[in-house]
Amino acid sequence: MKITYKLDGKEIAAKDMLGKSGKVEIHVAYTNKSSRKKKIDGKETTIYTPFVMVTAMVLSSDHFENVEVDNARVVNDGDNQMIIGMGVPGMAENLDLSDDMADKIPSDFTVTADTKDFTIGNTFTYGSASLLNDLDLDDVDELDDLEEKLNDLTDASDKLSAKALVRPALHVPTTSRSGIWIGERNFQQNGRA
Repeated sequence: MKITYKLDGKEIAAKDMLGKSGKVEIHVAYTNKSSRKKKIDGKETTIYTPFVMVTAMVLSSDHFENVEVDNARVVNDGDNQMIIGMGVPGMAENLDLSDDMADKIPSDFTVTADTKDFTIGNTFTYGSASLLNDLDLDDVDELDDLEEKLNDLTDASDKLSAKALVRPALHVPTTSRSGIWIGERNFQQNGRA
């Protein structure tokens, strides 16, 4: 996973963002490094482990306005804006999808906003390979079947995002039965991360 920041269109290191003002872009990209080679129709193909990645971040309304997202959701409670983004890195490659279909299975998301005196609270990312088990992709024989399964994946991600927004975690486990917490970042006013 890689988080990159741009301020007024120029890439900037996270540590240099504190206290800055302008148009910010936060890009979260997931990379799947868990793969194996498999022969399919006589051709050696790389198959990625099907991980679902979910990242949540809280943006204070005191520091962020005009928040927009790509491949994510925003919920504004007046004081804060909760961003929930997700991706399934490697899945589009596994399915050898056209660009139009691959757009339905993102491996990244972007947040843009106007920021004043940039500071950001905790950012949590959770990854799990077990969330896709219920999709039952073994019975996909035609493109229509695949599209139905992709719609099921979209519905599942909407439900996951809704649960995360309704019940934010008060206790953050370092590991869990169905996945692993990838990390936490906390930018504070004093510059420590």
